[in-house]
Amino acid sequence: MVLVGFAIALLVMTRASDRPVASNHAAAPAPQRPRAPAPPLIVAPDAGVDPARVEREQLLAKVRDPRQGHEAWNERGIALLQQLGASAIATTEVGCYMAGCVAVFTFASQGAYDGARDRLVALPEYRAWTGGKTFTTPEQRGDGSVVVAVVFERPD
Repeated sequence: MVLVGFAIALLVMTRASDRPVASNHAAAPAPQRPRAPAPPLIVAPDAGVDPARVEREQLLAKVRDPRQGHEAWNERGIALLQQLGASAIATTEVGCYMAGCVAVFTFASQGAYDGARDRLVALPEYRAWTGGKTFTTPEQRGDGSVVVAVVFERPD
């Protein structure tokens, strides 16, 4: 009987502590972290971003692959890229991935790029490449130089 009385008393005390206590103080609102603005989904055409640069970055993102490995056609792809890059003033992003071989070239002028591209496409090795061949639109720079990305897609 004593145990039953003790259990009832414990139950009453527990329920009493669950009730809100009246207070003269207003409850402070819980602090909230400020939300970061959502990034824009589309870049406005007047945002100052060169469409040629956007095209180049999209193409590179499609081809880059963290699983860079060696394929039988890598040497041929790199050799073709080196042929084009021989006239460039800067070369970056050179590499072969599962999707193909890629490089970004900076040429001193549009004319220098056009000449290098004409020499490349005249090569029998270029014509023998059975994969896709993509040249991005040249990005014109203020100093007259142009930047272009080139991708030779896997030939198999």
